Amino acid sequence: MRWKGAEYAIAALARLRHEPAPVLVLAGDGPYRAALARLAAEQGVADRVHFLGEWPHAAMPDLFAAADVVLGASFVNETFGISLCEALATERLVIAADFGGFREVVRDGETGLLVPPQDPAALAAAIADLLADPARRRAYGAAGRRDVAARFSWDAVVARVLAAYDEALR
Repeated sequence: MRWKGAEYAIAALARLRHEPAPVLVLAGDGPYRAALARLAAEQGVADRVHFLGEWPHAAMPDLFAAADVVLGASFVNETFGISLCEALATERLVIAADFGGFREVVRDGETGLLVPPQDPAALAAAIADLLADPARRRAYGAAGRRDVAARFSWDAVVARVLAAYDEALR
């Protein structure tokens, strides 16, 4: 889906000069894939963009665990960010667009970073900073796991929903 912002992730990848060269892995499929493959070729990073196609949800924890950084580059339609919660739960830090529900999930400078939406330069800078600092990635990942467990476990969510109903009924 175009609104997921994969084109900005590809453009950011093309700006990165980190060694070893980072790789972008995209899970999912759709009609926009061919355009993304062309963009990767135009940007000179086709060999570093891997399209997994359809990926089973049950296998996402394994995919997150293999990543150094998880990106949330959407720029419309994100009312929450469940995939970001899932990534944080696997102790992976997240770099996400400072947009919509992503702001609720990612605590900027604590569990990950928020960058301006549709800004490949800012996204690349955030990725480069974190690739250069494994200790910071681990700290953000650990903080993310704790934060997701505290704020988004089923017990925590149910308590908030019941409190909202209680308030509405008063």
